[in-house]
Amino acid sequence: MQHGQLDKVTDDTASPVKVMEELIHTALTANEFGPKPAFNASEGAAWVFGIVLQTATFKIYGRIQGSMGSHANALITAAHGALGVPK
Repeated sequence: MQHGQLDKVTDDTASPVKVMEELIHTALTANEFGPKPAFNASEGAAWVFGIVLQTATFKIYGRIQGSMGSHANALITAAHGALGVPK
């Protein structure tokens, strides 16, 4: 469904992807991921969305139990790990 809607999205359309990219870009600019992260803002956003959306897909198909909210801490930890957020 999402791919069929892409022609409706313009460069100035607000989206969760743009918000995530901007957050990660800001963190990259502030060196919050260390001096030389191996990704850019778009790649980082893709990793975070992959973690969350694939988990949601598994939930829909009954492969993961509980609410998405019940997995929030684990998803945050996984996203931090993917981005190399220092602990």
